[in-house]
Parts: sequence; structure tokens; C-alpha cells
Amino acid sequence: MTSLLAVDVGNSATKVGAFREHALEFDETIPTRDCSERNVKRTLVRALRCLEKAERGRPEVALCSVVPAAATVWRKAVREAKARLFVIQGDTPAPLANRYRFPAELGPDRLAAAVAAAALHRPVIVVSLGTATTIDAVSAKGEFLGGAICPGIAISLEALAIATAMLPSVSPRKPLIAIGKDTQECLLAGSYFGTIGQVNEIIRRQREIVGPAVVVVAGGYADMVAGEIEAGAAVEDHLTLEGIRLIWQHNKIPARSRGRKAGGA
Repeated sequence: MTSLLAVDVGNSATKVGAFREHALEFDETIPTRDCSERNVKRTLVRALRCLEKAERGRPEVALCSVVPAAATVWRKAVREAKARLFVIQGDTPAPLANRYRFPAELGPDRLAAAVAAAALHRPVIVVSLGTATTIDAVSAKGEFLGGAICPGIAISLEALAIATAMLPSVSPRKPLIAIGKDTQECLLAGSYFGTIGQVNEIIRRQREIVGPAVVVVAGGYADMVAGEIEAGAAVEDHLTLEGIRLIWQHNKIPARSRGRKAGGA
């Protein structure tokens, strides 16, 4: 039985998922700021215990990180656990043709999310609502074309509080209406409805290029915003973890075997 521990280290949150074959058997989310050696070891041990009955040899861990300091902690913990480590970068071979101009500069989380979304739909537009808001496009031919990066909802609010003398710090939440009656309500209306308008406009323009793409939404703010982004958009809670698994599997299976499998032999 094939098993894998997938780790997605984002700017705000780190998600850990244990897969047996295609099934997610264990998942946990911790704040990335809490990725100390002690906390990472505890999380790693819990996740590996979930897989130990299925894993006969050394356990395998696939790491996707956009936070170098936290990635270093995870690398050390995996090494000490005597597990095999597979690190995903923006230029790692994947079951998509990567058309990014400089693939090594691509965030590996964006690649992983696109791979998972493209396994469900093509063409597809992937909206990730986290620390940053990203909107990426995959063509009907299975090409990762690139996309757009925007400030996330929380960052937008933080930037206004930092860069201005009188605007307060406000935690992101869904406003009742688009006309705020006080400064906090105005900030919430601007960040929330501004994000919706921004994302929908980028989706519209990307569809002019890739055609009638399905929209898949993920990220920490997906549940808050997705209902007002593109009618019928699907929310996928574990999109990046699933993409990590697919990229790992793509690299684990020899190219010749992939070709035979695709050909039905």
C-alpha cells in the first residue's frame, strides 16, 4: 500500500495530511509561526503513527513550503525521523506542462493547487484566498499558464493600519453591507467586496484567454468569500495537499510506467 505524508507550509498556516493510496487519513493545521522544532516533531510523530501500519519501509514525506525558515525545521525533523523527504519546488516535474516564464520562481503551493484542480477540471482557474490572493489558469491542454497575485484580505487591512496615521487595525470578517457606517465597517467593506470584485474581474479576463474554465476556490478565506466569487465555484479544502500527493506520485512512478498506464497497458 502506498502512503505519504504531505506537508504544505504556507505564510500563515501549515497543513499536514497523511494519505493511504488516494485517501486522506489524517489532517492537521497549525499556525506557521508555531513551527518550532518541538511542535513540528509532535505533529510529525502523530501523522507518521497514522501511516505506520501501512508503511513497511521508511515513511515518505513530501514538503511544499513558501517559508524557508519553517521549511528548515521540517527538513530537520523529517531527517531525524529517518523518513524519506521529497521537496517540491516551482520547477519540480509535475503532471502539467509548466509554461511559467521562470518556473523556479513559481510558488510550489501554486503549482500543487493547480495540479490538483486540473485533475478535476480542464480548463480550470484556481483561486487561493490566503495571506495572498492568487488566481491561476490551467489550459484545456493541461498547461499551467500563470496567473495573478494580489494582497490577501488580512494583508490589505494590515497595510492600511500600518501605512496610515488614523486607520485602526481590523480583523477580517464578512461585512453586512457595502456601505460602512463607521471606519471599521468601511475597512471591512473595502477589503471584502474589493477582493470579490478584484477576483471576479481577473477570472473574467483569464477566461477570455483559456475559455469557459471551471473555478476552484481554496485557502483560509475560501469559506468566507467563495459564495460571492463566480456562481458555481467549487471549494476544495485540501487542494494543495492533494496536489502535493499527485506531484510526488508523478515523480515516484517512472515515466515509462506512466506512459503504459495512460495507454491502458
